[in-house]
Amino acid sequence: MAKATRKKKVRRAKKASAPKKEGGARKPTITALVIATFESDPETSNADLTKLVQRKFADRAFDLKHASWYRNRFKNKLLPGQKGYVGSDRKAGSSKKKSKKKVSRKKTAKKKKVRRKAKEG
Repeated sequence: MAKATRKKKVRRAKKASAPKKEGGARKPTITALVIATFESDPETSNADLTKLVQRKFADRAFDLKHASWYRNRFKNKLLPGQKGYVGSDRKAGSSKKKSKKKVSRKKTAKKKKVRRKAKEG
């Protein structure tokens, strides 16, 4: 008789979370700064937000386009960590293109002949 073999359980690595500072606090992020800024003053301009982010995160390439993107995400409650966060704005499978059914040339030629006969007859 053959021995029954057991499948070994595969241990998956845990997802890495944001790096922690000394004392266990999470490292500050641009998203957290944006949320705090807009919650305290929703009328903050994109230029002011850009200056603030560049001051706090000097090594990051943050410009007006990024600020407007963050403002849009904040208005629609799409930033993780924001009050009233509603999740992703993408629908499941929206990134996949629907493939069109390919029809051979012979079949289309036959259909055309049938249509012509139907019109004539």
